[in-house]
Amino acid sequence: MLLRIEFFLRRALTIAGDRRLPQNAAGGSLDMTRAYDTDYTDDFLRAILRKVKTVAVVGASANPERPSYEVAAFLMSRGYRVTGVNPGLAGQTILGAPFVASLKDLPEPVDMIDIFRNSAAAGGVVHEVLPLDWRPLVIWMQLGVRNEPAAALAKAQGIEVIMNRCPKIEYSRLGLDRIGGEAD
Repeated sequence: MLLRIEFFLRRALTIAGDRRLPQNAAGGSLDMTRAYDTDYTDDFLRAILRKVKTVAVVGASANPERPSYEVAAFLMSRGYRVTGVNPGLAGQTILGAPFVASLKDLPEPVDMIDIFRNSAAAGGVVHEVLPLDWRPLVIWMQLGVRNEPAAALAKAQGIEVIMNRCPKIEYSRLGLDRIGGEAD
């Protein structure tokens, strides 16, 4: 399991344009046995994954080799309604999921915004949410993505924030079988 997490983390960082491992506060590489933040309880993550029904994947890809594609496909296979957000794919449908150019182009509000962009770009995504007339339940930043100022801004708007985690990994790790259920 740990090797799979490391693989997923390295892929996420590569897509984000950063081939280095995340750094700790002292500037050293994070211990890969602690690839997760520990700020979120299992109950908190489980509650979020149960409440969420619709997801906008910012930075979604049409390439099956990309983690954003894998995560979107996984979430759809578990019953979530997914919309890809990628200006280069706007107007297309991939795996049955429609794609739009930006969050303002979403046809309906979503419960979760899953960010597959680098840490610096996460701030722009949060700023894109602010003028909308709705708020997501959660903004989820993928493995390797942390932006404390963006998180503080979202939290000030009443939006939950999860950073440096993957909903696909958390869903499986928590034993969730389907929306609202537990694995037997």
